[in-house]
Amino acid sequence: MMSNVIRVSGGVGQLGVDGELFTKILCSRSISQLQVTFEAYERISGHSLTAAIRSEFSGDTKDTLLAIVYCIKNRNKFFAKQLKDCLKGLGTDDSALVRILVSRSEICEIEKEGSHFRRLKSVILGWIWV
Repeated sequence: MMSNVIRVSGGVGQLGVDGELFTKILCSRSISQLQVTFEAYERISGHSLTAAIRSEFSGDTKDTLLAIVYCIKNRNKFFAKQLKDCLKGLGTDDSALVRILVSRSEICEIEKEGSHFRRLKSVILGWIWV
C-alpha cells in the first residue's frame, strides 16, 4: 500500500500523471485502506489527495475521482451535499433526488440507531422547513 502512495505522489506535478493508478487504487481498496492511504499521501506529499486530483485532472475524471474520495472520507456528508445540490435553486433534479434517497434509505436503515442517521435527518428536515 505504501508503495502505491509513493508512486502516486511521485507523479503529481509532472507531465503525464498516471490516471489509471489513481483509479485502480481508489476502486480496489477497502474504505479503511483508503483512509490510511489518504493520510499517508498527505504526510508524504505535503498536500491532500483532493488537492492533487484538482490540479492534475479535469472534467468528468476529476469529478468522479473527487466524488470517490469525498464519499470515502465522509459518506453521510457527501450524500447530504448531493441532496442539497439537487434541491437548491428554482427546480429540483427529480431523478437525482430519487436516486440519492433510494440509495441512502438502504444504508440509513442499517445505521438508524446511530448518530449519522439523526444528523442527516436533521439536515434534510432543515432544508424542507426553510
